[in-house]
Amino acid sequence: GIILTLSRRTVWIDARARWRAAHMKDHIIVLGNLPELAEELDRMKADYIMIVKKEEYARQIRSPRVIIGDPSSELELKNAGVQEASVILIALDNDLENMTALLRAKKLNPNARIVVVIHDENLTDIFKDAGAYQVIRIRRFIGRALASLALSNNIGGILLESVEGSSNAVKRHGYALGFFYVEKGSK
Repeated sequence: GIILTLSRRTVWIDARARWRAAHMKDHIIVLGNLPELAEELDRMKADYIMIVKKEEYARQIRSPRVIIGDPSSELELKNAGVQEASVILIALDNDLENMTALLRAKKLNPNARIVVVIHDENLTDIFKDAGAYQVIRIRRFIGRALASLALSNNIGGILLESVEGSSNAVKRHGYALGFFYVEKGSK
């Protein structure tokens, strides 16, 4: 049994991620199965730890930064180094799990910038009141992205959600396309 456990790659990935998290500061914590986000963060060479529920998710992600456990568990948040994280991204399967993770993360690190992806947009104010820095209403976000693609044939910038300091156009419509110019040679 011990040899089988030691030979399982995901066990080693999990152990390395837990060790790495214990030594990180100002890193990003991702709660949820988001392999595409892991790829982008790896490409950007960002310090992050991701917590996923199942071994099969860890195998899909293929990163040495994945902890296998309950993303809304206080113990697993501590194992990911939540007290030292600067940003926490929460995108779990349902809004109850999202809220549990938000409340626990906020309790353990009140200064972290916490972004939550929610499924029921009627809960937006509740998540903001609970301490979320930003609440992304996923169906509305995708709907606006698809509408923009239908009208413009591409998205030439990034979708921005209204926040306190947003321009009047963004405040009025909730989301807007933010266009930007990237100079040659810039990061």
